[in-house]
Amino acid sequence: MQIKYIITGLIIFSMASSSSCKKFLSVTPRNEKIVSTVEDYRDILASYMVFIKTPNPEYKLANGIFGKGYFYPNFDLSGILSIYSGECLISKSDMYLDKSSSLSTSLGKSINSWTYTNWTSCQSYYQFLGPVNLIIMGIEDADGDETTRDYVKGEALLWRAYAYFKLLQYYSPYKNNELGIPVNLDPVTDIAAIKPVRNTQSEVYSRVIEDCEAALKLLERTPGDSWNFLYNEPFINSFLAAVYHYKALSGAGEESDWRNAEVYAGKAMQGRTLVNTAAALKEIFDAGMEGIANFKNLKSDEFFIRIMDGPNGFIFYYAYNARSPADGSVNPAWLSFYKDGDIRKQVYFSEDGSANTKYNLQSLSGTMGYGLLMPFRLAEMYLIKSEALLRQGKTAESRTVLEQFKAARYSLPQTVSDNSTALLADILDERSREFYRENDFIWLDFKRLGKPLSRIVDGEEYKLSPDDYRYSFPIPATELFANRELMQNPGWDQFVK
Repeated sequence: MQIKYIITGLIIFSMASSSSCKKFLSVTPRNEKIVSTVEDYRDILASYMVFIKTPNPEYKLANGIFGKGYFYPNFDLSGILSIYSGECLISKSDMYLDKSSSLSTSLGKSINSWTYTNWTSCQSYYQFLGPVNLIIMGIEDADGDETTRDYVKGEALLWRAYAYFKLLQYYSPYKNNELGIPVNLDPVTDIAAIKPVRNTQSEVYSRVIEDCEAALKLLERTPGDSWNFLYNEPFINSFLAAVYHYKALSGAGEESDWRNAEVYAGKAMQGRTLVNTAAALKEIFDAGMEGIANFKNLKSDEFFIRIMDGPNGFIFYYAYNARSPADGSVNPAWLSFYKDGDIRKQVYFSEDGSANTKYNLQSLSGTMGYGLLMPFRLAEMYLIKSEALLRQGKTAESRTVLEQFKAARYSLPQTVSDNSTALLADILDERSREFYRENDFIWLDFKRLGKPLSRIVDGEEYKLSPDDYRYSFPIPATELFANRELMQNPGWDQFVK
């Protein structure tokens, strides 16, 4: 897909000064420069990461290579996908509900019927991939410190892997191996001349896994340092566990996937412990003012990385602002899913059950919004390992892992069945409870499992069947027009011309 701006940016990059975060890439303040050294590539990557490297509300922005600094992945689909899955009810905003008729607007109806066409993620991830590919390619021959080279290349490899994984999850029909997403690693040749076709899912997964494994190899030679973000072994192991877990039931699935998911989840879990009180769990998810203030002091085994937005809301548009279709209204059916003694119920919902309080954002209604993202949390590793063991027929081992997980999430004793069918249902139920309103998590679980859904919108019933085409977003019309070699996802032709 299109990365039109890369060619003009290959030689001269404009940079602005930025306050740096010691836990990420430091930015050297400069005006104009020719990219020639390892340190230059470090600074470029740092400028792209400026929005996610600090929670300081007063931070200054590095301008990025084109004076904007906006080329980063679009992390937040929380508002849309929480409606898709049924976690929340649609906002009563004028954008989504016509107050005079109490009927859905066209936008509201498209979201409630799973026909919203999401262009933003496609554009933002591919725009982000261009500079990342440039860094990976160019840094090999650049002069400079070898340790810095490994740090920057390892970081860039992981961001590339993450971007391709998310694009595959959003835009590829889950059971169709032939319809993956385009993978283009050449940032130099004009994309219009290449006209990339859709790679198979197997090829995309191979790219993602290969990049993660390459980063692990770099870590063997050059262990991670505090200024890196993704470049650390526990995060990479958790990433690989999630990749193999999602891949296992897909059109590209292989018999070894469940074993790999189990192994990498186990590695990521080593030396880490789940919190077991509501107070400790609440602190982890706090993205309000207090959470911003305590960000640098908060350390927990529960997350491998924790991306936190400032009040400018450049990365996230969470539930409590006018830009989101979800206004925090809880779906009563989802609330009833939580049992007595579940500490998450105290953290995720208000005392009367009327509002989502998971991120402590209630007071921010109408603002640009804060946000929080913790991909591949420790809790997910427990549940991945339990499911992977069960899928391999290791029922007793699976049961033990789930018992350990439940011991941390419930204040009352919980029973775990030794029947494999009931055990699988229990694992999947815990995933739906644990990851309530965490960006795209539950929607992608529904896609992976082929879950049927139905709802009534303005008196009309809408149904989503297993493996429905609407589980994948359509390829944007602009991309299809620019590249006639691309194939649209089946079913979307009626909506995308």
